Amino acid sequence: MQRSPRRVRSSAKDLIKSSAKAAIDLGRQAARLGMESIKRASNR
Repeated sequence: MQRSPRRVRSSAKDLIKSSAKAAIDLGRQAARLGMESIKRASNR
């Protein structure tokens, strides 16, 4: 069983890409929640 380094590298790249996408999505969600909470606080 011999693994090609190219496949490993691509899989690692995909992992990094997917994790980065997840982090960006989380950041967007947090920003949206923060904006909503700020709006609520200002409305009060």
